Amino acid sequence: MLIKKLKVTNFKKFDNKVFEFNDDINIVVGDNESGKSTLLEALELCLNLNYRGKPLAASISTDLFNSNCIQNFLAGDKGQASLPEILIEAFIDEEPNLKGTNNSDSDDVAGLFVRIYVNKHLKLTRHWRLK
Repeated sequence: MLIKKLKVTNFKKFDNKVFEFNDDINIVVGDNESGKSTLLEALELCLNLNYRGKPLAASISTDLFNSNCIQNFLAGDKGQASLPEILIEAFIDEEPNLKGTNNSDSDDVAGLFVRIYVNKHLKLTRHWRLK
């Protein structure tokens, strides 16, 4: 199984970021605080529902949300429809059991996603599905 692309929305330092991976070796380099560890955390969240070695259900907090999305919410109408959410999507090559159009691109591709949002009862919720 190869991860072809990872889309990260409103997770920590990434407000809307797409990472494209090649079929060979991928090396992540960058300055301190550039998001290398956050990229790996996003992968772990999406693929295994773990955050820093703990189950996601025990780790959900507002600290996971991108500060810009929180600021935009606070500066806006503060309605339930505009509450921030985290979406992490892993697009996977050659996994027919995971194929579908339930992704932000509406493409018929294989993958997984995790969505963290505030539900209608104003509780943080996680939602994980096969594409």
